[in-house]
Amino acid sequence: MSETSKSYLTDEERTALSNASGAELTLLLYNQLIKLAGLEKDYIAAKDNENAKNCSDQIVKLLDYFISSLDNQYDTAKDFERMYVYLKGRAIEAESMILGNDSFGASSILNEIIRHITSIRDTWSKVMAASA
Repeated sequence: MSETSKSYLTDEERTALSNASGAELTLLLYNQLIKLAGLEKDYIAAKDNENAKNCSDQIVKLLDYFISSLDNQYDTAKDFERMYVYLKGRAIEAESMILGNDSFGASSILNEIIRHITSIRDTWSKVMAASA
């Protein structure tokens, strides 16, 4: 993870990342996506476009990471890839809306991203619990 993305992490989150198993890391990264989207909404509301753009850039990087880490030997990888690509496109669309001063549109898209990632995260959490 780049130094820029770490700037949005607390010390506790950094420690958790460095000690996480693969499954735990995935869960932590889903939580980070949700956190970044929420922060981006806050920055949009505060008219802080620079920090909103930084959050958007980190969201796109995390989604790129998820896309690149998929194991295509599993059928579900294609479904996840479609979802991640879709969410990445929506994140880019939200960023362009910020630049065009459409804060309502950008916030609506971020709410959608949060809903999808929350659903994926919650399902992932259940899978982790079932396999423990």
